[in-house]
Amino acid sequence: MVIHKRHPEWGMGRVIEEMNSILPGGLSMIKIEFKDGTKRAFNNNIDSELCCYQAGIRRHK
Repeated sequence: MVIHKRHPEWGMGRVIEEMNSILPGGLSMIKIEFKDGTKRAFNNNIDSELCCYQAGIRRHK
């Protein structure tokens, strides 16, 4: 389970899909379904300033 620290109104979310390119430097994305019923996609490349971590996604225990 994950949360978005900048959008608590979305509620808890769960990762429903992970996509990783086999090409070096290729796209890495995750798709999360939040309690508000919306599926949202985020960049999952930790080296990118657009990474889901930088966007505010955090694991929730």
